[in-house]
Amino acid sequence: MKPRIVHMIPVAVAWALLAVIATGCASTTLRYRDGNRALTRENVVEIARETDLGEVGKASASEAQDLRTQALTELRSHGQDAQRLADALTAQLPSDYAGVPVYVEAANVEGRACWIVVEARPASDSESRLSSRRYWVFDRDDFAVVESGTLP
Repeated sequence: MKPRIVHMIPVAVAWALLAVIATGCASTTLRYRDGNRALTRENVVEIARETDLGEVGKASASEAQDLRTQALTELRSHGQDAQRLADALTAQLPSDYAGVPVYVEAANVEGRACWIVVEARPASDSESRLSSRRYWVFDRDDFAVVESGTLP
């Protein structure tokens, strides 16, 4: 009986390692912050400029819809308010929209309760990588667009 167990250990270790690697590869790079910190509009633009696009920024535009679905699924895991935001993003933007959320923050922008969403997106229609940034500032109550902009 002992020899069988000895032969099974490497197999079990290999499966465990594979599971860890697969889990790491499956996650998106969505960063979520719910600190309600006070920000100016200039701070929002700076956040958008400094947001690391991570692996999403290296992805091709053809992968955007799948990555967007993953990011919105991940966003929904952060509680009811984040679920409502994910639902609003799904409803307000076309299904073929190529922006992938990489950063979401609940904050007070110029004294208004807002959501900040930074997305990786193609720089232009001919761009094949999600290497550009777009930021959105949404009202936290009704999800109206307060401000948006595109950054290179």
